[in-house]
Amino acid sequence: MVKDAQLWWATRRNERLEDFDREVYGRLPENLPAVNWEVIEAIMEKKESIEVITKKLVGHVDNSLYPSVEVDIEMTLTVPANAKQAVPIIIQFSFNWPVWFNRPADTETTEWQTLLLEKGWGFATLMAVSI
Repeated sequence: MVKDAQLWWATRRNERLEDFDREVYGRLPENLPAVNWEVIEAIMEKKESIEVITKKLVGHVDNSLYPSVEVDIEMTLTVPANAKQAVPIIIQFSFNWPVWFNRPADTETTEWQTLLLEKGWGFATLMAVSI
């Protein structure tokens, strides 16, 4: 039980940070392979009224430990065109939906994406089935 701020800072805070690191952020495996990102296409466009750069990327995963499997991660990255430096991004996962699913196209900008761009942030769409 925490009875005062000193006890919190001395013990419980570190325990909570460890919980957060383990349960929210997760751990990276020690033998995590490298990914080399290649820009396939870069497009200047407008999302709502905001000028953006959208890049189609492919991440080539180092498969030297298991050469019979190739992994190429598909992702698009959209950032404000006027960004002078790296910007924070939010990554969303996407899937190849069947045509009968009646889902809107991923090319449509959603409200949360517009809000990010207005604040100078960007967003990425990672095709989860490509991993």
